[in-house]
Amino acid sequence: MTLKSTVAVFSGPGQIEFREIARPTPRPNQVLVKIKACAICTVERRAWTGTRVPRLGEVFVGGHEASGEVVAVGDAVTQGFKCGDRVVMGVGSDCGACYYCRRGANQRCEHFHSLYSQYYSQYEDLPGLWGFGQYRVVNENELFKAPGDVTYEHLSLAEPLACVVHSMRKLDIEIGDDVVIIGCGAMGLLNLMVAKLRGARTIVSETDPLRVQKALDAGANAAVNAGEQDPVERVKALTEGRGANYVIAAFGSGKVNEQALQMLDKGGRLMLFAAAYPSTPLDLDPNLVHQKELCILGTTGKDPDDLRIAARLLSLGIVDVTPVIEAVMPFEDIEKALDLAVAPGSFRGVLRME
Repeated sequence: MTLKSTVAVFSGPGQIEFREIARPTPRPNQVLVKIKACAICTVERRAWTGTRVPRLGEVFVGGHEASGEVVAVGDAVTQGFKCGDRVVMGVGSDCGACYYCRRGANQRCEHFHSLYSQYYSQYEDLPGLWGFGQYRVVNENELFKAPGDVTYEHLSLAEPLACVVHSMRKLDIEIGDDVVIIGCGAMGLLNLMVAKLRGARTIVSETDPLRVQKALDAGANAAVNAGEQDPVERVKALTEGRGANYVIAAFGSGKVNEQALQMLDKGGRLMLFAAAYPSTPLDLDPNLVHQKELCILGTTGKDPDDLRIAARLLSLGIVDVTPVIEAVMPFEDIEKALDLAVAPGSFRGVLRME
């Protein structure tokens, strides 16, 4: 008897259909995971609204911010996974052999796109990320245990948290320095939480007063309501006229990026954390960068070690993602969950898969 797995397939903007496919079998170096919870990411929101067609195409299975339970282990798996383990997972798209993978920068893999397509099209020729389904196979190097009693819904945010960890390790924030986070959506709040762990004084800038308050409730030391006051002048007033040591643009916007540059202190670092669609060129004065010794950084994705750290932060209760979760809804209500996820001012929606 062929075991089955139900998946939710994007078939076009605003369209979801449930399909029953054969339950996948792990290859020798893979683990089969029963998905317990999956959060709705920007990829799915853009596919749902038709804002941007994912690289997998218009028809695909969404969901990569997932957590679950190990139910089968490949014969060649060496990292000690066993049935019943609680796990978080990333995306298995690194070759492990190219220049970047050998340097530990897996997210820059030279073969990313070809491996991505190969890895995520292995179920009945249907491409997908496979969090929006009952089962998923995962390469063992993209899987990490998450012991303890933290809920699967909270563990599903390990992947976005790992992206924040990746960014923070690049910034290398020092204790007591001023960090401005522009944008208080889900990713802005996660940046806030990790910046606080680094010992920073955190200042948030946001136009939505409800999000401003949410950030303050989550531990921000100060907040700027950018809809009511000049955020650059306010940040300078909060930093004795100098500006911030670090600015994280957690919202993709040309205007935000320009504000971020103006907020920086001498020697300051700007992290372009969020992508913008459509992309707006950054109007950059090279003399400003030269004279103030500014550093402009970008970030995308995460390395396996970032995911390991995120799993540990969640499992040990060091980071509590409760403020980031807007609602938890059953898998069968995925369309309602997607509508909620794209509503203005919403945070992360999480699907409970059983």
